[in-house]
Amino acid sequence: LTDQYPDRIISAGLFRYPNEKHPQFNAYTTQIADSIREFSGLPVFYQSALPGDSLNAEGFDFTVQTIIPGNNTPAANALFFDPGKNVQESKKTLENLFRHTLEFEESLLIIPADWFQEYVAGNDDYKTIFSEYLEGNLMPFPVPQTPEVPPAMNWNVVFLFLILGSILIHMRFQPVYIQTLPRYFFNHSFFLVDVIEHRIRNIFPGVIILLQHSVVTGLILYLTADSLFNERSLSALSYHFPAVFWPASPYVSLFLAGFFVSLMMQIVSVLWLHLPNKRLQFFSQTLNLYAWPLHVNFLVATVLIVFHNQSPGQTLISLLLVSYLIVWFMSFNVAAYDAAKFLEKYSLPYILFTIGLHTLLFVFLIWFTVNSPAIREPIQMALSFS
Repeated sequence: LTDQYPDRIISAGLFRYPNEKHPQFNAYTTQIADSIREFSGLPVFYQSALPGDSLNAEGFDFTVQTIIPGNNTPAANALFFDPGKNVQESKKTLENLFRHTLEFEESLLIIPADWFQEYVAGNDDYKTIFSEYLEGNLMPFPVPQTPEVPPAMNWNVVFLFLILGSILIHMRFQPVYIQTLPRYFFNHSFFLVDVIEHRIRNIFPGVIILLQHSVVTGLILYLTADSLFNERSLSALSYHFPAVFWPASPYVSLFLAGFFVSLMMQIVSVLWLHLPNKRLQFFSQTLNLYAWPLHVNFLVATVLIVFHNQSPGQTLISLLLVSYLIVWFMSFNVAAYDAAKFLEKYSLPYILFTIGLHTLLFVFLIWFTVNSPAIREPIQMALSFS
């Protein structure tokens, strides 16, 4: 490249949004930076997604801070401007970056070429502004007044209506629902007698609850991602987990993934509970044992929706997500324990095959997630970008 563009290349960028918080980051990247610097004779840098006060340039000549419109404040003299979809807001941010970089004797401001060509190169006013900037002068940007935007739809209200409305409709068209729900939580032994004697024969309440829980699982993942991750975080996750995230619509893909994975896992759970237990002769019995405790997760989802617009911290979001998973995990185990009471013999092997194996799989899944760099490190990196 230096032969093709003599005196036009002033530095070499090695990484864009690396996982800087990885304990081995400095050890590995310093060796790479030294090799590139020795080979090219150019200063080397990388583009960071961390705030300016967290930049780590060990082994590099400098680090470039990324600036998103309306999201962070420049704290360095080497900056990458990442414009957003709002052109007016992006141009205002660029004007502030011009003002900031002119305060230094030396500065670097990187602007995406495609955005520059689309919004700057064909405009004579902006050509003049950029020419003056290169001479060390700041001119005001001719940014048109932002048109009044109508209020955006409050999706949290829609989500609340989706959960509560589906429950109310269920009550309206399934009279057994309103009778059985309080009986499960407040007169559980009576509920078990109804199940074993097959007094609750309607299979539809259990099926509807599983579908509701699958929708709620998708909403939980959607809201959790919206609270914990920003656009750059989701871009990183889309790169590392392409089967789960669609780059064009990561939130929708996450919702759909949560819905279908939840639905499949619930079907497997019902079959797992039903097939080894000869006293469970009807699927409606197994559905009634497994589905009703999932109502607790409707409350967890409601709490998350209520707090979502109040900028909850990572701790609260993580606590609610863990609570959701624990309720789901315990719903299977409680159902298995109740189903074992129907057996006159072989109840212990049934418990070992259901609760025991289910717990081992759950613990293994947690262990595998925590100890798998391919899963853990991209998530850690995405969280550090937020």
